[in-house]
Amino acid sequence: MKRQLLILVIMMTTAILNAQVIHVPGDQPTIQAGIDAAMNGDTVLVAENTYYENVRFKGKAITLSSEFIMDGDTNHINNTIIDGSQPVYPDSAACVMFVHGEDTTSILNGFTITGGSGVWTTGFNVRSGGGVYAYEAGAKIMYNKIMYNQVESDSGGGAGLVFLGGDSFWAIIDNNTISHNTSISHGYSAFGAGMSILVNAVIKNNIIEHNTCTNTDQMADGGGIELELWATNSDQYAYVHNNIIRNNSVDGATWAMGAGIMSMRVPCEITNNSIYNNTANAGDRCLGGGLRILFPDLKVIVENNEIYGNTLVGDYGQGGGIDIGGAADLVILSNNDVFNNEISSTTASWGAGINFVQNENLLITNNYIYHNTIAGGSWWCGAGIFNESTYGTMELYNNIIIDNTGTGTSYGGGICLYDTEEASYVISSNFIKGNHCNYGGGIWTFNTYDIALTNNIFSDNMAWSWGGAYALRQATDDSPLNISIAHSLGEEIIYNSVSDTSLHPMVANNTFYNNTAGNSSGAIDSDQDEFTPIIFNNVFWKNSAPNANNIWYGGPDTLTISHCLINEADTSIDCNYTGHGNIFEDPLFEPGDSLCLIHGGPCHDAGTDELIVDGIVFSAPDVDFGGTPRPQGIAWDIGADECLMEFVSESSTKSPFNLSVSPNPSSGALRLRFSIFDPRFSILELYTANGVKARTLFTAEQQTGTHELEFDLSDLPDGIYFIRLQAGGQVETVKIVLLK
Repeated sequence: MKRQLLILVIMMTTAILNAQVIHVPGDQPTIQAGIDAAMNGDTVLVAENTYYENVRFKGKAITLSSEFIMDGDTNHINNTIIDGSQPVYPDSAACVMFVHGEDTTSILNGFTITGGSGVWTTGFNVRSGGGVYAYEAGAKIMYNKIMYNQVESDSGGGAGLVFLGGDSFWAIIDNNTISHNTSISHGYSAFGAGMSILVNAVIKNNIIEHNTCTNTDQMADGGGIELELWATNSDQYAYVHNNIIRNNSVDGATWAMGAGIMSMRVPCEITNNSIYNNTANAGDRCLGGGLRILFPDLKVIVENNEIYGNTLVGDYGQGGGIDIGGAADLVILSNNDVFNNEISSTTASWGAGINFVQNENLLITNNYIYHNTIAGGSWWCGAGIFNESTYGTMELYNNIIIDNTGTGTSYGGGICLYDTEEASYVISSNFIKGNHCNYGGGIWTFNTYDIALTNNIFSDNMAWSWGGAYALRQATDDSPLNISIAHSLGEEIIYNSVSDTSLHPMVANNTFYNNTAGNSSGAIDSDQDEFTPIIFNNVFWKNSAPNANNIWYGGPDTLTISHCLINEADTSIDCNYTGHGNIFEDPLFEPGDSLCLIHGGPCHDAGTDELIVDGIVFSAPDVDFGGTPRPQGIAWDIGADECLMEFVSESSTKSPFNLSVSPNPSSGALRLRFSIFDPRFSILELYTANGVKARTLFTAEQQTGTHELEFDLSDLPDGIYFIRLQAGGQVETVKIVLLK
């Protein structure tokens, strides 16, 4: 922060020296008089005081600033106040206005902006822009405190800031505190209490907190930020980066959406933000406690965010942390921590952590989704992740999904996939642990057939009824299960007749450990006709249920179960099945870690690279949970983790140091081994999944030879980390997972 301020002061001071400076009140008595006297490139420099004005930039490329620009002293921000509470024209009651085609060379810097009540926009029947109002214009808004502005109307919003105009204009909103602004409506919509942006935008390094949207009649959205498309042909884009968005709220009589951020039809990048403790309350439906993105037609990126402690309270709730719907391109969700979000509903809920509805393509990778909960309601789906009606592809890999739960009749404690017969799914290399619900403690799928479930760890999940780890269900119009979002909105649901009978769920090279069910099927439960799961190369160990400790199937067909470590007794498998190559003995997990297999144990070389069923080839994955190439011996291993040959690198067989780590995943104690081929100075560092260095493990001169080191990382939180070894000009990185 200090470095940024120094750079700002140097840049602005240089600009001031090369242009005219108009002092207020030294040269001109008011801020508006200073602006009127300025020419493009000038600076209007305002002394500390409270100025009761509603100022206009009048299309000028000038800098309007407090004395903060001179020395970086934030007291100037606190003490140089533009108060818009005494407007000459009540319908033009924003504190600062950009309404003459300004762009980002018009700069507002270093003020407290307060007391504004907005501008009535003729033709739109909306009052908006209490603190800052821009119409068909852009601006750069920097280092301000925009607070205690209020907009009230039948449709009112943008209480802190509003920018209107579409893709011809840019708003840069940087390093501001935007707080305690209020949008109030008694009609259609209360929106964007912190800001409402309908132009291209860069929103970065801001604190956006304690802003409130309230609608006593209909809906409220965008407690902290609202992004909205200006027109159907507007090619807007928004970058929301490195902000703190907290303690904002939306309260609607009918719907409440996006308590932290609401994006309507705007492609966007949401990166490196902390979005927490935001709340949505509604009489009917709450959507997106932290973030809601709706109907973007281009790629959306949500990456490296912390989204936690957000709450939905209403009759229906979806997306306690994140809610994304109607995306027509690709949604990338990566390296986010989504945790401790909660939905409290009276009827139904979907996705306490993350909710997806009717998107085309989803890529969900390297996220940590944990401790999300659903309370109340007659039923709920997907405490961790819920996905409905994807019509393209969904790839979900390298995520940690643990300890998500709720009360009431429930489906899919970790993941729930609903009515997705037209979609293709790859769910691979995820930790799915300690999730709870009635049906499908780890995963529950409904009418989902084209799915490859590979290299996952299912551990300690619980279903109070059936399917401790994984439950597969199907329905027709004659036997519906009406628990979808679409059905709750009154839409008619027609279950498609899928003609491609080759669409068998493939369950290959997973580890099912210590999962339980209160009724049947401690591990896998299915009733799917025709689309029966193909099960091979899996470890089933210490799963339990009163009926069928491991697998239960209630359909008329015969299951395929091959090359698995599984007890073939009736108490373990309750169905007709065929298969070969199954074994049953202690898998010899590494001590202290129930996930990795000891080299040379019974699972080593006991799997198969492919299985042919009814002429269809099902191929085993060519890497394991940690990315190690398969096979490491003469054949594929059974389970999610390939038994490493002694000290073969987990990162690459062409690695410069043959860096290996075991056990991996680990509860904290790690053993590293690497080889140095020329004496050189070496640095070993540990990084989080977000690329932040967690610690330096050692720096030392290393001699030629093989080196072994032991470390205890048990003090670190669970998650994905990277160990980076640099020696000379060469670097090798290996991924590790900590899970206690």
